[in-house]
Amino acid sequence: MDVYALIAAQNLHELEKVLADEPQLALETIFMSNGLQSYVLHQLIPMKIKDEISKEIRVNVIDFIIKTIPLAVRLQNSQGMLPIHLLLQNGPPPIDSFNKFILTQRLIK
Repeated sequence: MDVYALIAAQNLHELEKVLADEPQLALETIFMSNGLQSYVLHQLIPMKIKDEISKEIRVNVIDFIIKTIPLAVRLQNSQGMLPIHLLLQNGPPPIDSFNKFILTQRLIK
């Protein structure tokens, strides 16, 4: 399944289903059209979404990834950024579980 295509199309409902069946896809490198390498969290966090249903699905998917595959928050994209960097760049965190994970895992030292 091409996870990047689902993200690019903002087909978050289908992405949610795919990751529920194959959560390890959140750890696979996404090769973007501009040549950069990224991961699912790196793509979802800064995503601009207008409709409320998709915003809710986005939060659910991020929450699912963090709870199911905690390693995903430690992956760096090709620019050396962690998901936390994108959260800080793009405003307040969309979900509370990311904050709890950061505090419990001491990602910020």
